[in-house]
Amino acid sequence: MESKELSFTELREYKIIDKTYQLIKTMLANKKEWCIELLLDINHHLLSRFNEVVKTREREISRHIDDIFSNFDICVQLLSEHFEMAIIEKASQCLI
Repeated sequence: MESKELSFTELREYKIIDKTYQLIKTMLANKKEWCIELLLDINHHLLSRFNEVVKTREREISRHIDDIFSNFDICVQLLSEHFEMAIIEKASQCLI
């Protein structure tokens, strides 16, 4: 993810956003937090990457908008749960 070797098309094909969302949702439902911080790092990285190219590749990115927005409700829930401060901070970064 960090090396940016995966194209936006590959990210969609591998369903990275959806899988991340599903994992966070499951962890939240089960009150587990062992991988939420890593998943939030992935979400934040994706959001930052989309932000970098939104003006030059708007058409390609528009296909991913609905996928990435599905993560926002989970991030809002993480803010209201009783998790470690690092998780709450990362959830808020994804919302910004």
